[in-house]
Amino acid sequence: MKRILLPVLLCASFALASAQIPVQLGSKPWIFILCKFAGNDSEPTTIARYESLLSEEYPGLGHYFREISQNQMNLFGSRVIGWYTLPRTQPEYLTSGRFDLTKALNDAVAVTDKDVYFPNYYGIALVFNDFLAPAVPAAYRKTMGYGEPVQARIDGISRRWGVTWLPAEHRHTVFGHETNTLHHTQAHEIGHALGLPHSSGAYGDTYDNFWDLMSYYGAGSISHPDFGLLAIHPIAYHKHLLGWLSPEQKLTVSPGEQKTVELVCGSLDFPGVKMIRVSFPGSPGLFYTIESRKQSGYDANLTGEAVIIHDVDPNRSEITKNGFVSDWRPAHVVDPDRNGYTGDEGTMWRPGEVFSDVERGIYVLIGDKTENGYQVTVSNNVQGFSDFVSGGGMSSTLVLVNPSSSHPVEGNARMISSAGEPLSTVVNGAAASGEFEISVEPDGVGLFSTNPAGALQLGSLALGSSSPLAASLLFEGPAGAAAVPGQTVPRTSALLPSLPGSTGLRSGVAISNPRS
Repeated sequence: MKRILLPVLLCASFALASAQIPVQLGSKPWIFILCKFAGNDSEPTTIARYESLLSEEYPGLGHYFREISQNQMNLFGSRVIGWYTLPRTQPEYLTSGRFDLTKALNDAVAVTDKDVYFPNYYGIALVFNDFLAPAVPAAYRKTMGYGEPVQARIDGISRRWGVTWLPAEHRHTVFGHETNTLHHTQAHEIGHALGLPHSSGAYGDTYDNFWDLMSYYGAGSISHPDFGLLAIHPIAYHKHLLGWLSPEQKLTVSPGEQKTVELVCGSLDFPGVKMIRVSFPGSPGLFYTIESRKQSGYDANLTGEAVIIHDVDPNRSEITKNGFVSDWRPAHVVDPDRNGYTGDEGTMWRPGEVFSDVERGIYVLIGDKTENGYQVTVSNNVQGFSDFVSGGGMSSTLVLVNPSSSHPVEGNARMISSAGEPLSTVVNGAAASGEFEISVEPDGVGLFSTNPAGALQLGSLALGSSSPLAASLLFEGPAGAAAVPGQTVPRTSALLPSLPGSTGLRSGVAISNPRS
């Protein structure tokens, strides 16, 4: 049967946008084809070895993909065939010094024509008896492998096919030692073939995120005698892209919200939230993801247990350090120590620690470690004042400064009585039952005052805003006045001394513009 293939996409890591990645559920069988280059009769592996690699028992890839997808995707029906001799020598597959993926795929499909009906399979895994890049230095040529979704017409069916290209003796250098990484690398390239991009640190490297299948290849030391270093789980954002996290397992914290939740470790088969998305104020398409990781299952190969945070821009592409390609890398692991190594304490957030993004008004408090994860509190532009007063001849004035010259800030302030109930009072002359809306123009100041008339009410106030605000509370009464700064008053602010006022002494907070 004649097969017509379209050109192969250049690189899975930038060929698809996140909105184009299809969910990957159910059975995704693969056909593994062992290929010999013309003039090279060596057979460095066996069908039995790859059948074992695909096993549904630990640590087979069938078992692996069921674990990381929470049994939502499997490789049932996969098959290994070979050896088949390709019509060209290894050097003849080089185009401008690079391995020609399209040519190799076309030839492999042609030589197996009589033995395979390809529409029975989701993916095509090509395994070669030599390395794919003889023109590069020896240490680098052993690492070359590829995985991509390919739009093609095969056996009369036009669709997207998952394809991987790997040498049978694939190797990597891990901490200075050449190591077998077949298990990790085959899983990594299948991840690309499913549509996943790379992730990384913020250092320009592609393969330096120790917390992701789609990045570093030697996170831990757990190794199989035949398959080498075992793959870890993908990050939560990548599981989300493939549809492996249910709505109940994802929590969004939008600007103006504060939420506390038990964050369940991604490798555990346990219900609960497994990914928190924290939207950036003013840029809802940009966000942090928060997940917790435990050294269990395939994540036993992690370098530690902790809460991990990623900075995600779904459209982020970066030129690789060697200048080879533009690499689609939406997720950067947050690594405040900036030491270039993402497998140490710099990326691990532990109980009692707080991640602070002061510029965006986002704070993440890591609470107690639990049996299944961590208690995590996320505050997205929420400020709290433990004391709030209204009536009895006293008033509270909420003083707000918008540091942005480009956009207004909206939000609301919730008033809670000392008994924990909504506090009703009058704010700026209007009745407010439990809360009132706030709005501050660019570079503007907002004043929101309670009425001193009526019965004395004591409580607290929680301020939620669409983007960062500098805030303070000014208390005024017959005995004088006092000011209390909010949680995110800039370091350049200062408490003013007492000033004369109509009710006696009056003090306030001088809030400078955070941009200066």
